[in-house]
Amino acid sequence: MQNNDHKILYVEDDELTLTLFSMILQEVCTKLFIAKNGQDAYTYYCQNNPDIVITDLGMPKVNGMEFIKNIRKINQHTPIIVISGFSDEEKRLQAQHLGVCDYIVKPVSRERLKQSLQKVYMHMQNKSTAYKDTV
Repeated sequence: MQNNDHKILYVEDDELTLTLFSMILQEVCTKLFIAKNGQDAYTYYCQNNPDIVITDLGMPKVNGMEFIKNIRKINQHTPIIVISGFSDEEKRLQAQHLGVCDYIVKPVSRERLKQSLQKVYMHMQNKSTAYKDTV
C-alpha cells in the first residue's frame, strides 16, 4: 500500500492495540492523531479535521458510537472505520446506519486494516460519499 497524503484520527483505549496499530497507520498517512476516548477524539476531530477516522466502540468517557454520532451531526462524509471487540449484529447495523465505511471485529490483522484503508482511499479518490452499502 502506498503512502497517502491523508490525516487519520485513531481512537483506541487499549495501550497494546494503540501502540501496534499506530505503527501501522504511520506507514500509510502523513499525519496521525491519537485519542484514548471519545471525548478527546471529538475535540481532536474538530481541531484537526482528519480525512479518515478509525475508532473503537468500547471506550471511557464517550463511547465510540456516541463519538460517531457527534461527528455525523457536523459532517456526514468523513470516512469512519470501526474496529471493535463487539461482534453482535445490532452494533454493526447501528454503525451502518451512521454511515461507517467498514466494521472490523477484533482481533484485526495488519492486512485486514490495510485492506480497509485501501477501500476508503479508493472511495475518496472516486469522490464517493456514500458508505452505507459497503459495511
